[in-house]
Amino acid sequence: MLKLISPIYYWKDIILDISNFVRCCETCQLNKKSTQKKYGLLQEVPVVEEPFEMISLDTVGGFNYHNSQKKYLHIVLDHATRYAWTFPSKSVTSETYTNCLKQIFSIQCPKQLLSDRNAAFTSSKFKKFLKHHNIRQLLTSANRPQCNGKNERVNQTLVAKLRCKKLIQLQKLLGQNY
Repeated sequence: MLKLISPIYYWKDIILDISNFVRCCETCQLNKKSTQKKYGLLQEVPVVEEPFEMISLDTVGGFNYHNSQKKYLHIVLDHATRYAWTFPSKSVTSETYTNCLKQIFSIQCPKQLLSDRNAAFTSSKFKKFLKHHNIRQLLTSANRPQCNGKNERVNQTLVAKLRCKKLIQLQKLLGQNY
């Protein structure tokens, strides 16, 4: 609308006046082209009460410390107990994830697994692994990490703890005890 009016008319605060008019105009709002990318439908995460009824799997990356071969931390969380298993890893492949889950399955197999839409989780190999263990896979809505909020919160806490540990190690190395 600004491009239509400004070549013909001019007054002080023309841009502000046009912006306010367009923002308040119902017709303008209904016909405005949306620039927001459409996301997937939101899905409810079921409430669980028993251990191993549902676990979730997520990965935190970016651990590029010197001498560190393992750049990723895979975190598996039991939704009922909030117990977390962590697995440092070099990669984020379906094989890596299945190896992590095999260790947990030696305790007990869960009924459901919640994960994001990472290519490794949607691969046929990973789906076949879950089907073999009779586990129902739940995927979070696209571009919505909040759907796996419990795991995301655990991720934040673990990363903060790792940073503190690294800082303490560095201070000891430098001989500074704060």
